[in-house]
Amino acid sequence: MKPMPSCPGAKLFHWTEGIAFFLTLTQPEDDLTNPRTKAMLQRLQRAKQEIEADIATHHGLYPCNHGGVTQSELCRRAGLG
Repeated sequence: MKPMPSCPGAKLFHWTEGIAFFLTLTQPEDDLTNPRTKAMLQRLQRAKQEIEADIATHHGLYPCNHGGVTQSELCRRAGLG
């Protein structure tokens, strides 16, 4: 996996790489067996798939959130927070 950019001028990454990187930082190995964590990860995965389908349906543009796909938008779509 590519490292996350640390400065404003750094190359932007595909949003799914950023989410995957974020999840690896926030989830210790032991927590991945917790049923609540598994359910949250499944909701995130489902939301990611729905967002990707929306983007494909709308010719490469995300139709919600003024076109911005962020971690917050993914969590909103997953029903988290």
